[in-house]
Amino acid sequence: MFKKILKSFRLHLISIAIIMFFAAPLYTKAQVLSLGKEGFTIANLGNLMLTITNFLLELGWIVAAIMIMISGIKYMLSAGNPDARGKAVKGLYTSVVGFVILLAFWALFNFFTAFIELS
Repeated sequence: MFKKILKSFRLHLISIAIIMFFAAPLYTKAQVLSLGKEGFTIANLGNLMLTITNFLLELGWIVAAIMIMISGIKYMLSAGNPDARGKAVKGLYTSVVGFVILLAFWALFNFFTAFIELS
């Protein structure tokens, strides 16, 4: 029982370390946001929305990659168990679908920001 708890604790600790490794640069990027000397204008609102959307996209890429890795690890550890394999394949499928949706949103977002000349 203790070994199982210790193994789970190690897995959670490694997961938190990986998330913090990728999240720290995103957090510092969010701290740099400023509205400029002239105060709040429509151009600043557009830049604010652009910065927030880019931040959320970067966070989404990280979450999608982590979910794909977790599903792949679950698939490898299923060891022939059909229930565990089915759950892992379903998780991998939903992770890849989420990644594709994020990719489509990224393409549309870049098209519209180039179209309205925000970036």
